[in-house]
Amino acid sequence: MVDQELLDELKAKMEAGADKAEADDALKVFKMLGQLAEENEELQEEIEDLDLKVQIVLTDKDKKFWLAISGDGVSYGE
Repeated sequence: MVDQELLDELKAKMEAGADKAEADDALKVFKMLGQLAEENEELQEEIEDLDLKVQIVLTDKDKKFWLAISGDGVSYGE
């Protein structure tokens, strides 16, 4: 099940606006996506044949994140 506390936190961040977001909030979004993928059969079917890898570099914050979505699920990190 998706962590309700995480959903509430992300909702509050969205309502506060993009200018209030922090770089590490990206990891929270990835975590939510991973939780959704674990419990939602339709989403599991959608990513079953997917092999997506993304790297996000925030040069002004000196942060780098990665996200991988595949038939194995969702993985992410800094």
